Amino acid sequence: MSSNTWLGACAVSACVFLACKSGEKTPPPCLGSTPGETATPSQTPSQTIGQTPSISGSLTFVWEGKPRELLIDDLLRAQKPVEIEVDDPYYKQKKRYRALPLVPAFERGFGKGLAELQRAHFVLEAKDGYQTPIEGQRLLVGDVYLAFADLDHASWQPIGPRGADPGPLYVVWVGPGHGNTDVYPHPWALSRIVASAGPAETARTAPPGGFGTNAQAQAGHAIFERRCLHCHSVNRQGGKLGPELNVPQNVLSYRPEADVRAFIKNPETFRYSAMLPNPDLSETDLDAIVAYLRLMANHQDRSP
Repeated sequence: MSSNTWLGACAVSACVFLACKSGEKTPPPCLGSTPGETATPSQTPSQTIGQTPSISGSLTFVWEGKPRELLIDDLLRAQKPVEIEVDDPYYKQKKRYRALPLVPAFERGFGKGLAELQRAHFVLEAKDGYQTPIEGQRLLVGDVYLAFADLDHASWQPIGPRGADPGPLYVVWVGPGHGNTDVYPHPWALSRIVASAGPAETARTAPPGGFGTNAQAQAGHAIFERRCLHCHSVNRQGGKLGPELNVPQNVLSYRPEADVRAFIKNPETFRYSAMLPNPDLSETDLDAIVAYLRLMANHQDRSP
């Protein structure tokens, strides 16, 4: 990552023969705790940290198209960092981080209260273009933190298949049951958070008027949003790590369907790639992905 050179497995990512990356909360104290208060995650107690080193970089908060950039050092001065320990799903081991509770950071960055933020839609963007869409009601209810230092290493331990640097900010979740990255995304190299109080921007990845009776294409859309939207876009909505899949040409207009399906399952049968294979996708899943892409070829939206 840059931030997630690989959260999850990008199924449709595969369709384009391009590398994807896989792999987008603390109750009371975290939910609006006052500076200096110690957060207490459900898995491992956090400890407040004394001297906090300066961290270079900034984080941009965009509310309804209006950006506000804050230095990470400013966020650190406004909150007391805590030490957390998590079962990290990418390192696949226990890790200790110095971190800030995410909720107070969002309240400060957006200048909004918790209730309004929980009703919003967010897209977490990494420096390399990886994007994670998530609803406020899921992101802002629980033990989630912005980690800014790896306490087990002098600098950040490389992460993901490409050995990326997850700094300066890595989103981590604390507590049992938070290892499923499809439900609880862990994007790293976080650089920008885009928020909208209206419908999620990713609605443009679905056909106008919905799917009607095309249940197969609707299932393919669900797979795309869950596993591929992080890296790839449809109608210019989604991640920027991989190529656009629908405009100006739909990927199935220049790649044979058989090749697309085979590439999704195992990219290395075509060429060496940083993209992981997707052996868990069934033929039914592949049928759904293809049905979705074919449907979207008739709904190309080139507007910015």
